[in-house]
Amino acid sequence: MPAQNNPHLAVCPDFTSEDYAPRRATLTQRQEAAAAASAAQAQEQEALEKEDQRKNAAKYLPHSDKPVPRTLPIIPSVAVIAKLRKGDYVPLYHFTRAGLKAVDRSAASEDSSSGHLTTDTEGSLVWTPILASKTARSVVPDSDLTFEEFSTATPRMLQAMITAGWPRERVSMFHGFGPMFNATTTGLLSKNAINDEQQRVASDRCPMV
Repeated sequence: MPAQNNPHLAVCPDFTSEDYAPRRATLTQRQEAAAAASAAQAQEQEALEKEDQRKNAAKYLPHSDKPVPRTLPIIPSVAVIAKLRKGDYVPLYHFTRAGLKAVDRSAASEDSSSGHLTTDTEGSLVWTPILASKTARSVVPDSDLTFEEFSTATPRMLQAMITAGWPRERVSMFHGFGPMFNATTTGLLSKNAINDEQQRVASDRCPMV
């Protein structure tokens, strides 16, 4: 059976006319009510978030975008760090596994509450725990370190020198000993000769500036 009315010939209603005024008013009221409800909900949510920030401030502390480290930081004793900041000679042994463990064992045997007043680089008095000021007692000279000890301690010491504020050119100077030492594996250079030279240069207490 053919369609009675052709939809293509239908006239589009004029929704702006007076006949549709009541419907337009109803729609406008509904839209305004929905907008008011949404605004009230947003204000309520904002108030709840502010109250939560006030009560649980730790949840909203700023954080770094840097990735989480995959290795534990190498932290020598405070005494070693203080020497590096002054530009003093520090034996590589303090950055070997044995040297770091020696400080840990010494710290574990001390009372963490005991300490003494010291002066920092700015002349201010600071409380320094005794366990933090200790260094390894039996220090192995650089010339007696094994290849493994030398290889692991050198990058640790270089990083500590950068952290302590050493100029880049000074760090690069010490870094130059690394390839020379690696050449000993092929018998090109003497390990003791390189270690002695590095110790001699470091013992001169090269100025940091």
